[in-house]
Amino acid sequence: MKFRLKKITSRRAFLIYVAVSIFLTVSSVYILSNLITDITETANKDKARRNSIQKRELMSREFSRFLEQENRIKHVVEISNKSNLATNIKLLSQFSLSI
Repeated sequence: MKFRLKKITSRRAFLIYVAVSIFLTVSSVYILSNLITDITETANKDKARRNSIQKRELMSREFSRFLEQENRIKHVVEISNKSNLATNIKLLSQFSLSI
């Protein structure tokens, strides 16, 4: 049993079908790749924004801890006299290490 293309469709129609299907495939790949690129770019921007916010919050917390320690040291210096200043600072440093 021989299969002949002429009986089903002409060569010209076949070439038109192939050209149209290639065009549709290429155009759909182009459109979908642009959509995927746009979605990826927005996701990357959102992730970068969240990372910068997290870093900013981390720096803020670290700076707050530093200021708290500075205030504790000032308070210890204010309430101490010359004889027990070294002992109080040593206690404060041990307290800070335990936190």
